[in-house]
Amino acid sequence: MDDSTVKEKVMNAVRHALVNKDDSISSRPDNSHNVFYPVPDEKEVFFAEQFMQAGGKFIFCEDLHDLQLNLALAAKEYKWKTIFCADNSLKKILNNSNLYYNENVSDKVSVEIGITFCECLIARHGAIVMSSAIDSSNKLSTISNVHVVIAQIDQVVPDMSSAFAWLKKKYRNSLPSSVSLVTGPSKTDNIEKSFITGAQGPKELFLFMVNDKII
Repeated sequence: MDDSTVKEKVMNAVRHALVNKDDSISSRPDNSHNVFYPVPDEKEVFFAEQFMQAGGKFIFCEDLHDLQLNLALAAKEYKWKTIFCADNSLKKILNNSNLYYNENVSDKVSVEIGITFCECLIARHGAIVMSSAIDSSNKLSTISNVHVVIAQIDQVVPDMSSAFAWLKKKYRNSLPSSVSLVTGPSKTDNIEKSFITGAQGPKELFLFMVNDKII
């Protein structure tokens, strides 16, 4: 099966999961007695279900153009006014979406909207892995009232161990000084050496998953 066929299958499955998310979640087998139940092969769909179940807002984009269009539509629908972004690649995307932003993040204790990339996405928990190696991502994930995350579909990994393997491969076993796990609105756990529960986080969490390379 060629790559385009695989991508189309995933896109159709994600759309189906979003339209029928309540049925798909309630009809899943009860694995409450098995913490390590297997993640389905279509981990992107499973991630979307878990992410939405945790209260996140999920937007699937076919390519860069679709991402730019959806960002502009979301900004209009949700009345995003003061956007903060520190990543140069993201700034180009926002410029092409005709969205204005403030890049001076370091002196802020809170912001209205923060837009960042992420390290990877964990399907099992519907969670987003952030790190200090990505410009201002850790800071914006905690000080933003609304945190908007941009990710590629190939950043989805099955579980926590796969996420650590991803980080070790990317950073050659020299992990960033801070790595955190965002599991939904107002839920941020540190996964570097210990878990911190109840940490302050965003009131709303958006994830734009792109079915293409964007950086």
